[in-house]
Amino acid sequence: MAGERRRRGGDGLRERPRERGNRRERAEPQRGAGRGWGRAAALAVAALALGLAAVEWDRWSAASRLVTPHPAPPALPPGSTGPLASPHLFWGTYRPHVYFGMKTRLMWLQQREGGGALRHTCEQSDGLSRYGWRMHDGESFGVQEIRDEGLVLKTEFVKRPGGEHGGDWSWRVTAAGGPTPLLSLFFYVATDEQGTLRPRLDNGTRLAAVTGTTEELGRFTLTFLPPTTESGEDPKYASYNYLEAPSPGLHRLTELVRGSLSNRFPWQGWGGPA
Repeated sequence: MAGERRRRGGDGLRERPRERGNRRERAEPQRGAGRGWGRAAALAVAALALGLAAVEWDRWSAASRLVTPHPAPPALPPGSTGPLASPHLFWGTYRPHVYFGMKTRLMWLQQREGGGALRHTCEQSDGLSRYGWRMHDGESFGVQEIRDEGLVLKTEFVKRPGGEHGGDWSWRVTAAGGPTPLLSLFFYVATDEQGTLRPRLDNGTRLAAVTGTTEELGRFTLTFLPPTTESGEDPKYASYNYLEAPSPGLHRLTELVRGSLSNRFPWQGWGGPA
């Protein structure tokens, strides 16, 4: 009996390693499945990273094409737009998308009850019946007529050659007619992120002149003469206001002026102080 017990014990000991082996074999597929999920997740992350890199590459490539100069020679050599290279074209009414595009420019407003539309840039919604140059030689003079309902504005400019900065120039704006008795003309001067401007006022309200400096012009002076009637007399009813303000850019000037039109510049009424 004792011998049988030992043999049974021996038989049991010989079977246990096989059972452990079977357990390992059953556990092996589980570990293999975990490795497969890990590889799939790594591949998904790699594919996502490659996709993001491709998108960024496309963006960079498009931007580089926009700013990369063409290998051909430039159409205009350096300095060709300066006053010494083309003095007869340095000053003129060349700025597009505005009704009067000299270096100093024009806005106007017909005041009505409930406000009025500020005219500055050429917009289809302004509904002007006509505007354009009636005479212009492209260099030294021009006459323009603008019809805004019953209001007729005539802008004229003339240029005299000489000096090192394209000569001197003058312009005049004449207003006639109009269904409303109140008309506001805005003459403005601005620099595009370079140079300085200093106003000179008469009686604290009328802009008489602007002096300034720029890298291109050096020192300069713009003079604004007092308005007169057709007979050369002072206007019977006139009021002057002045505004000096920083602007984030020339494209924001209309918003700047429109936002400043408030009780800051009240009309004193007929016979009130000018």
